[in-house]
Amino acid sequence: MNIPVLFEFSTMFVAGLFAQWVSWRMRLPAILPLLLIGLLVGPVLGILHPDRLMGDLLFPFVSLSVAIILFEGGLSLKIKDIHGLGNVVWNLNTIGVLVNWVIIAISAYLFLDMTGSLSTILGAILVVTGPTVIGPLLKHVRLDTDLGSTLRWESIIIDPVGAVIAVLAFEWVFLSEVGAMVSYSVVFLLMTLLVGVGLGLLGGGFIMMLLKRGWAPAYLHSSLTLATVMAVFVVSNFIQLESGLLSVTVMGLILANQNQVKIQHILRFKEDVTLLLISVLFVMLAARISFYDLVGYTSWNTLFFLIGVVFVARPLGVFLCTIGSRLTWRHKVFMSLTAPRGIIAASIGSLFALKLSQYGIADAEQLVFFTFIVIFFTVAQSGLFAGYLAKWLGVTRPHFYGVLIAGSNALSRSIATQLINQKIDVLLVDTNQQSINEARVHGIPCIEASILDDSILDELEDRKIGRFLAVTSNDDLNVLAVRKYRSVFGRNKVYRLFPQDVTHQQHLEITTLFSAGMTYTQLVNYMISGYSVVAIHLNTGEQLNDILEQYDAPVIPLFFVSKNYELYIFSEGNSPPRLPDMTLIALVP
Repeated sequence: MNIPVLFEFSTMFVAGLFAQWVSWRMRLPAILPLLLIGLLVGPVLGILHPDRLMGDLLFPFVSLSVAIILFEGGLSLKIKDIHGLGNVVWNLNTIGVLVNWVIIAISAYLFLDMTGSLSTILGAILVVTGPTVIGPLLKHVRLDTDLGSTLRWESIIIDPVGAVIAVLAFEWVFLSEVGAMVSYSVVFLLMTLLVGVGLGLLGGGFIMMLLKRGWAPAYLHSSLTLATVMAVFVVSNFIQLESGLLSVTVMGLILANQNQVKIQHILRFKEDVTLLLISVLFVMLAARISFYDLVGYTSWNTLFFLIGVVFVARPLGVFLCTIGSRLTWRHKVFMSLTAPRGIIAASIGSLFALKLSQYGIADAEQLVFFTFIVIFFTVAQSGLFAGYLAKWLGVTRPHFYGVLIAGSNALSRSIATQLINQKIDVLLVDTNQQSINEARVHGIPCIEASILDDSILDELEDRKIGRFLAVTSNDDLNVLAVRKYRSVFGRNKVYRLFPQDVTHQQHLEITTLFSAGMTYTQLVNYMISGYSVVAIHLNTGEQLNDILEQYDAPVIPLFFVSKNYELYIFSEGNSPPRLPDMTLIALVP
């Protein structure tokens, strides 16, 4: 079928973003619908043929895309997140990689009838997980802080490590003497570290200077950062093969852990770009596969190989690497069964198979098909069962009563102050610098950012936040925010003020805060007229009626806080239980 190039090119983007929408709508990890829709538009319907469409640009596009994704992943790596778990991350990316490499290579040699050389290369390719698969999974499954941070760090660091090991294994095929292998490996590793870390530090330092000294206007910051990432990646790879991934990871790590310049606006841009790139890459990945050839490689021996990869290599590596750590056996079991492979494995497998075929290595195409079989199996396994496994093991985040509040206006600051006094964790988010400064003056935890930024989710890691309140004057923003955070906290734990706009009032899909029909303008007018947010201790629930009657003007109940610091929110059509020894937070004249 003759498909127009423009139609085929646009199909990658449309299919990728449609898969993201399906994942949001069906509450699935994005990687699963991305692969399925990629198979649909590729081998099943024959609409998309990435190799024909992209030609020689395919692998450079994949490489640059992965570099950008790794840089964005590096921006999420806060050293404080792995305090006390640094040894675990180090072990997983050294000892764990070696254990997986050896066992996967042995499994391939025993069950897939591969030569020793090809088995060694396949083992090296399949040690990587990567942020393209772990990132969407962590957004879907809300793991506790230790487990989530460990998996995030491992997935980002292991990409450059895995790429380096894969290159070493590839070069060993052409080196016959052990001495030559050892000397080549030592020089290669030292050069990779020197070039990768060196250029990463230079790139990160350049971006910091660019922002700090005002060498470019704000509207160019994100674009220049993206250009710098690509330049550093290309130059680094030109100087030393496969050092570019390490360079961009170091760049992101440096920027994430400095406090000299603000990078939130860059992070917002990178999150959007990364979402688009992951969507396109996974659709391309799946569309490149010949479905019939893939089925042809499946057999009982393939199943035994998968058992070796998923249920032997990974668990053994995890349990060896976490000896003596504070991670529990439940954490270790979840990590053992959660290691989906992604873009790095797919791209390296395809590239090496092509190169080995050019050198006349027999059966080199097996690398591609068995790599993709592992990708499909591990993605489906993690995508379908990770959420259930996390709940069964009890490694999801516990129920928290803390509150994330969109808006740092006078009303939300007053509410936050009283909640903090009752030992309820609070985090205010606003883009207005003056409003944020006001919150800081009053000692209220706050962030100057858009409430829609994914970076806010990272800030929740160390806070006991379990509820979301949209308390801004912007009805549109409130609607977008509650739609975003109901997938984070659950539908019954997100609230917004009653909308001022009549069109929004016709589509109330989220519980509205406080009294029926109470808008932002009405609440602010109450405060202007002299109302204030106060905390009143109640010995019994019945005292609430007495409190409401002792004021001449209306009293607006906002929250109950129990003696165990449990938060109950007054909302339209819902009055919290009246328990003994509670504190009422209300807006009173």
